[in-house]
Amino acid sequence: MKYMVITAKHHDGFAMYDSKVSSFNIVEATPFKRDPIKELADACAKAGIKFGVYYSEGQDWHHPGGGDLKGPWDPAQKGNYDQYIHTIAIPQIKELLRDYKPAVLWFDAPPKKYDPVIAGEFMQAIRSIHPETIVNSRFSYSGNNMKALDKAGLDEQREIGVDYLSYPDRDIPTQPAPTWEEDWETCMTLNDSWGYTAADDDWKSPQTVVQMLARVVSKGGNFLLNFGPTAEGVLQPESTEIMKPVGKWLQANGESIYGAQPSDLGKFKEVPAVKKGKRKGAPDLEVDWLATSRPADKATGQSAKIYLHIFKWPAGRFEVKGLTSKVSNAYFLADAKRAPLQFTQQDGTVSIELTGKAPDPLDTVVCLEYATGH
Repeated sequence: MKYMVITAKHHDGFAMYDSKVSSFNIVEATPFKRDPIKELADACAKAGIKFGVYYSEGQDWHHPGGGDLKGPWDPAQKGNYDQYIHTIAIPQIKELLRDYKPAVLWFDAPPKKYDPVIAGEFMQAIRSIHPETIVNSRFSYSGNNMKALDKAGLDEQREIGVDYLSYPDRDIPTQPAPTWEEDWETCMTLNDSWGYTAADDDWKSPQTVVQMLARVVSKGGNFLLNFGPTAEGVLQPESTEIMKPVGKWLQANGESIYGAQPSDLGKFKEVPAVKKGKRKGAPDLEVDWLATSRPADKATGQSAKIYLHIFKWPAGRFEVKGLTSKVSNAYFLADAKRAPLQFTQQDGTVSIELTGKAPDPLDTVVCLEYATGH
């Protein structure tokens, strides 16, 4: 994992850090008396992981005026919303930026009514304190609004200074966003719950996680995978056991993921999800393979590459159509010796000999190198 996001304040209004703005925080209001956000930020710095914080700015069920997107449902929430924004939300965001210097500020529920003035104030506060922090789109529009956002709305997001689009929860778009030329991200749960739920044992398999990751990268996005720790802050053993083979796969095939780009090859069709219990998540794939790519690097002399993520092993001749440049080499990306695979190329079609069983049941990656830049 190259970056992570931890909940600093959720809709309940409780700060999981040492907030001086509100005493409703983990240091002042609990026997724990420690600041886990600070401890985790320090641990990420040591591990070389970009550190990000989640903040619910538009829903606060504790502080007066915070209320809910549908209005207050508890007398304690009654109050002036504008006052809440200026006395709680923006000051706490300033705290997080000043004291923890997050690489990512991940907003969730937008304000009850989108106000470009308030949006501008949020962004001004962020840029004045820690301009390097990248900000998702949910401080002005919910994830569910992304698909319906027109060009004017997208232009408005650019003007405000949003750094990337946050797609709906558990949603992988069927195609790359056609009207957004910047970065985007999708967030997914490892089971069916965002937080810890003892009764939720509907875990996704390592194969599903790897293939979802490849799907997102093949469309130019980032993948944020949710874990729900217990009340003691412990990750469930099921989740860590799922991620061990995913990590092993990334150690061998990370070149096809980190910094990789979409490819015109491997067009695929989405179908309704195969349900398992109450399974929540993006649709499963009705596809044999998809592709990511990497351009040529003139500085290092590295050739352009196409990475073929093969989900359904053909055990025979595997054909790829639409290649306009000459392929010079083909090999399994996980093979440290880069033993060449036998292939032929004619009229834009490359045929690769793939015999036996799939080397990796999660996702076997075949790398094609071009003879020249592509």
